[in-house]
Amino acid sequence: MYRIAKLTFLMGMLAALFSLTLTQTGCGSGGSGSSSAQTQSTSSGTDNTGGSAGGTTPVVTPPATPPVTPPVTPPVAPPVVPPVVTPPAGIGTINVIQNVVFMLQENRSFDSYFGMLNAYQQTVKGIANPQVEPMLPNVVLPDLAGNPIKPFHYQTACTDAITPAWGASITQYANGKLDGFMKTLPQRPDDPNGTRAMGYYDWTDLPYYYELATQYATSDRQFASVGARTPVNRMYIMGASSYGNVDFGPIPQTALTIFDRLTAAGLSWKYYYIPTIPAPGGLNISGFNVSKTNPSQIVPVTEYFTDLQNGTLPVVSFIESDGSGYDEHPQDNVQVGALETSGFINAFINSSYYATGAFFLSYDEHGGLYDHIKPITVAAPDNIPPNLSEDPGAAPTEPGFTRSGFRVPLMVVSPWVKPGYVSHVPRENTSILTFIEKRFNLAPLTKRDASQDDMTEMFDFTTPALITPPALPQQLTNRACSFALEVSPMEP
Repeated sequence: MYRIAKLTFLMGMLAALFSLTLTQTGCGSGGSGSSSAQTQSTSSGTDNTGGSAGGTTPVVTPPATPPVTPPVTPPVAPPVVPPVVTPPAGIGTINVIQNVVFMLQENRSFDSYFGMLNAYQQTVKGIANPQVEPMLPNVVLPDLAGNPIKPFHYQTACTDAITPAWGASITQYANGKLDGFMKTLPQRPDDPNGTRAMGYYDWTDLPYYYELATQYATSDRQFASVGARTPVNRMYIMGASSYGNVDFGPIPQTALTIFDRLTAAGLSWKYYYIPTIPAPGGLNISGFNVSKTNPSQIVPVTEYFTDLQNGTLPVVSFIESDGSGYDEHPQDNVQVGALETSGFINAFINSSYYATGAFFLSYDEHGGLYDHIKPITVAAPDNIPPNLSEDPGAAPTEPGFTRSGFRVPLMVVSPWVKPGYVSHVPRENTSILTFIEKRFNLAPLTKRDASQDDMTEMFDFTTPALITPPALPQQLTNRACSFALEVSPMEP
């Protein structure tokens, strides 16, 4: 009897151990549930065996099976799903541009600012075949006293006044000889013979602009709208005409501007101005009726930065600098003005608007400074003849409004421009209006902007090649500002 009980106990122990082994090794017909069922079946067989031997068999409770701790499996990372990038609306067409900012600085000819851009791109940037037309460094023109003067590098960030007036521009044009630039300047004690008209800056003076024009897009055939002073050319950049004015003069209150066109189309706009300009009377827009109908959209430029940050930038923005002291006019410090302008451009580049925006920077007229390329023939905006009484010193012959002003610098900043592109298409500044009109389906203002190239050849609307902005240098303010340094070193 003892042997039977012992045998029964051993068989129970073996059954328990077998069950434990199955559980730990995962044997059986899958998982712990199968192992448990198999253990119960084995125990039942043990009881029946004991019973068939006859007599009373002590009930032996097998030792409790210790809990089995499942192995710790490291969490499985979810599959990496690339973010869904929605292409901007209008990709492949001009409609990819959602916001336009444009700005005119003051009184700089192309040669006086970018005549050395070709040399910069070749010697500093290592571009083998720069496309920018260089200035003519060895050209010799007579000053007021007949002394031969070549273009020279300015040693000052500011110079005395220089005139680009209607009559002066005709004299400077000199029937296409382009040799009258030093014959029209106001005489000044530091430069009595007008040699300052032949001065130029280079990349050591304007590093920001030189790199900006190299990385983004520029043109060596951008011209002022008309050979005249600032007020006339700023009438053109808003209304595509000067309404017969060749200098300060009245603007018809029926004259429409690009801002009127935008309002009629239900599109937002703002005219930002630098607060050092006496507003509203000192603003060039004040002569237009739109300044009276939409005064709330004429605001200090501090709102430009706020709008960029808050996502409230209008569809079209104009930045007014004329008369601010930061407009790069010859009597002002050009480096300080360029630094101020770089702040507007950098803020745009660093904003959310950069990805689908475009910033146009040009200059309203040549400032009486030398340029070696003849102005171009353009369409008269209307049938209004020039009011020559506004410029008593004008030459007896004049071109009407069918000749542009002289060349001016241009920089176009957008991820959608062709990187490093140099346009050679002749156009004048109302082409910026033409671009806006094409993009937003607006009617031309006059025959002038209707006839202008729309500037789209500077863009590739299928690929934002500059979506990652290139590095741009800090604009320097290290050049002395002294009229005593404005005279040419060739002057006797």
